[in-house]
Amino acid sequence: MPRRRSRRHAHDEYADYYDESVREPARRKREPGSGLSLPPGALHLLILLVVGAVFLGLLWLIGDKQMFEKTAQALVAPAGLLWLGLFLVVYFNLLRKQGWVALLAFGCWMLLTLAGNSLMCNWLAASLQNRFVDFDMANMDRCDIVLVLGGGVETAPSGKPQLGGAGDRAYVAAQLVLTDKAQRIICSGTSALRLAEDELTQADAMEQILLSLNVPQERILKIGGRNTFEEIQAFDAWLTQNNGGQLRKGIVTSAWHLPRAMRLAEAVGVQAEPIPANFVNTRFRQTPNLLIPGAENLRNVTAFAKEYLAGLFGR
Repeated sequence: MPRRRSRRHAHDEYADYYDESVREPARRKREPGSGLSLPPGALHLLILLVVGAVFLGLLWLIGDKQMFEKTAQALVAPAGLLWLGLFLVVYFNLLRKQGWVALLAFGCWMLLTLAGNSLMCNWLAASLQNRFVDFDMANMDRCDIVLVLGGGVETAPSGKPQLGGAGDRAYVAAQLVLTDKAQRIICSGTSALRLAEDELTQADAMEQILLSLNVPQERILKIGGRNTFEEIQAFDAWLTQNNGGQLRKGIVTSAWHLPRAMRLAEAVGVQAEPIPANFVNTRFRQTPNLLIPGAENLRNVTAFAKEYLAGLFGR
């Protein structure tokens, strides 16, 4: 007689599968040395942390404590953390052979590195302001009217004016009057976006700063303008209304911003002497920001790039 084939119920097969799934992990745990294994990603991360610690340790030993502290601060700052994060994205996606993701992250990492390091910042600043480095106020001819572009002052929380990052514009303007190199000063600028009703316009804030520096009220005038182009246009309109075509004119603004201001002035037919202020220091300094991006460099590079973009669009 033919042998009857044994039949296994579905619950028996499930029981065997369940037993194997439970026993196999337990057997692996009992294998000697299995507790020391790490996932590949964690192992690579551990290696990177060790390399970073060794680098900082060497910096402490062969450098100085101040450089070590500055490097550590640069790494834990927002720009530094983003820089490290993008590097890890590139590294681990290369391990996983995710080429397009790694390439995109590498592009962002390179952009952040270039825009945030001191060498790029200094190079861009020098390309814009070096033509004015030799300017000496003592050797300039006396101007009848000098336009001081807005942007050097701001409103403090108390509602009072204070000097901003480009506050040297106010100092240069005051020196022009006090040394009799300028007969009158025109303060320009209105706030494009006023955050509060008591916020001062750029012209009002500059006027109050100049008065605090002992510049006589009768030698200060004010005009509007929400940006550089509108300020230059307002200056030209004032000259037309006051028959100022024959006056000797000057324009004060940040040295890196001065090429754009003079280009706009020539575009509307205003011939003026460039008077630089607020130079960006381009001297070489040993700083972590030679590689690790810093917030100040990012801010400056953004402003310098805006100057070049404005030139491309004729503004």
